[in-house]
Amino acid sequence: MNVRQKLLGGYLVVALMVAATALIAWYTDQTSARRAAALEAAQVARGIGKDIAFGLPAYHVGELESPLYYSPTALNNYIKRLHDSQHRSVVAVDYEKYIIGDVDPANVSTKYTHDRGDEVTKTIADGKSRVFVETSAAHPEGIKQVVVPMIGSSHTVLGAVIVEYTPLYQMMMNGARDAQTILFISAGIAFVLVLVLGYLLATSVTRRITKLTTAVGVIRTGDYTHRLPVTGGTDETARLALAFNAMAEQLDRSAREILAKEYTDSILANAGEGICGLDANGRIAFANAAAGRITGLGVAGLLQRDASVLLPAGLEATPGTTEGRLQRPDHSTVRIEYTISEIDKAGRRLGAVIVLRDVSRQRALEFDLRHQALHDALTGLPNRKLLMSRLAEAHECARAGGDPLAVLYLDLDGFKKVNDSLGHNAGDLLLQSAAQRLSGALRPQDTVARLGGDEFAVLIEGAAPDVVERLAQACLDALSRPFVLNNWEGLVSVSIGVVPDAAVYADADEALRNADVAMYAAKGQGKNRWLIFEEQMHERFAVSPG
Repeated sequence: MNVRQKLLGGYLVVALMVAATALIAWYTDQTSARRAAALEAAQVARGIGKDIAFGLPAYHVGELESPLYYSPTALNNYIKRLHDSQHRSVVAVDYEKYIIGDVDPANVSTKYTHDRGDEVTKTIADGKSRVFVETSAAHPEGIKQVVVPMIGSSHTVLGAVIVEYTPLYQMMMNGARDAQTILFISAGIAFVLVLVLGYLLATSVTRRITKLTTAVGVIRTGDYTHRLPVTGGTDETARLALAFNAMAEQLDRSAREILAKEYTDSILANAGEGICGLDANGRIAFANAAAGRITGLGVAGLLQRDASVLLPAGLEATPGTTEGRLQRPDHSTVRIEYTISEIDKAGRRLGAVIVLRDVSRQRALEFDLRHQALHDALTGLPNRKLLMSRLAEAHECARAGGDPLAVLYLDLDGFKKVNDSLGHNAGDLLLQSAAQRLSGALRPQDTVARLGGDEFAVLIEGAAPDVVERLAQACLDALSRPFVLNNWEGLVSVSIGVVPDAAVYADADEALRNADVAMYAAKGQGKNRWLIFEEQMHERFAVSPG
């Protein structure tokens, strides 16, 4: 792929991002309109429910408010007035879902059954408003309904109010449609402009780059007098043309001058990197002091030796940059980065130059940084990032191959008390000891991770449910023994949530969240125990994602 194609591809990506942004904005606008319609309808329904439960406001002094809930005639008249004046279809039901008020008197005292998902029953049970679509033979396209609880004076749920909000929904969607049309037109114009601008810029840039590459080809033939025309621009391509002309000028001067051999030898001898020159037969004709020091052979030990003494076993002196571990004569090893360049003239190979750079400390530092990024500094255990990476990989393999996969979520009971009474140093010592005990209680192939604070997690692969339960009990027993902390004895217990079948869930995050929910359930049952996750635990011990 040439530069022009890459530039055009980049602008195409930008144009597609503009289109994607427009689609996201359209979807957001649609969603906002739907949500606003539902919220407005729910607010109206709550007002109607309040009128039914407490009565209409008194308009005369001394007049008492009478709840419409206990007056069927007044309730039906109120609902009929709403229908005639506001064109709203309102249905009031009691706690058992029997209709107590409807614009159609024939429906009164019948049970409301148009909520296919039993939304009315759920709203009466938990007091939360819901929306649903009522379908019938008379309305096959469906009627949008909102249901809210009807709350009495003692904060008891008397029933529910169901209000149709299809007209309100259509009004809000029509209001959003004009803005969406403008949005799509603007996005289309921006899409076309980005593509046109990308084409023009790509053509301009590639034309100048083509001139530059042609000039480089001329220079490679040995004609150092060729120069690029400079138009006075200040962009990167113009500066590159200036740099090329400067380089050509330097090459022209260098071609007419001969650098002193002593100067060249001095540079090579004092270079921090090892430099070796090979002759046409692959033997070392030159080596500086750094090369002798890096290889451990010294300059005298390298000269006239085959190039293989510089390279690890199995590595050949081919052009390019590579890396390997070289064993020195004293049996120590050093990691070296090799850059090998051939020297030829008129198609005839004259030799090669090998540059050696000791990267042992650099690679060790990179390893330490990677380890620190993926492990807990206090306990040395894998951290949440590494655990989630392993759990995601194990989850994918388990779903593909059907192998067992389990997750434990552990939280120390009483850790805060120990930390507050004995100090943070004792708390850190306890966490370190707990990490060691957990690692000892589990199998070598299991992953124990510290998630933060006094929370740990365990990834168990290839274990049957009874093995998982036995390991959970082993963790419980291991942490139940007293901890000796700076000559003081500390006692903690642990609550453990167990997900023995993590592969059945959608992803690793869901499996860990469910284990967390089970851990909270274990705490709720008195702590110092382990519990297997069950779906109904979400109703009482819901855990927010993350």
